[in-house]
Amino acid sequence: MIRPTPRLILLTGLAAPLAAVLIVIDPNFWVGAAGYLAALAAAVLADHLASPSVHGVAVGYEAPDRLYMADEGVLAFELAFPPGNGGLILEALVDVDDRLEDIPLVATVLDAESAGALTFPLIPKRRGEMQINRLWLRWRGPLGLISKVRCDELDLICHCLLYTSDAADE
Repeated sequence: MIRPTPRLILLTGLAAPLAAVLIVIDPNFWVGAAGYLAALAAAVLADHLASPSVHGVAVGYEAPDRLYMADEGVLAFELAFPPGNGGLILEALVDVDDRLEDIPLVATVLDAESAGALTFPLIPKRRGEMQINRLWLRWRGPLGLISKVRCDELDLICHCLLYTSDAADE
């Protein structure tokens, strides 16, 4: 999914006042306003083509199948982007159900091989079956005019159990 960034919204919003000022100065300057919009559209297209496709990202993950109360688990992701995207800033968010603590947004920078790793803490709030629903990835194009968003349905289930080995030792 491709979305405009605040930078693009600002530049697009400046088009109408710029066109009005140019036309007030001289009605023949309407070509300048049209040229501004055409240049902005070309920049958006260039930003889209220069940034990696949402379908070209390989995502692998490792998740625990069970957690114990008062312990913290780790959900780990390995990401591989197409070559030539080193230095790309990637933001990620994991959608979990209400049995897990909310997971904060994580940002990482891809290395020179266009690969990256993300880790998220899994902290249970209650016992039972916990769901890890989705992984959201977002990155901006090199010009910062668009951002691309990818959503992967995970549908992982992790069981939270009471830790009973200390009680068994007594």
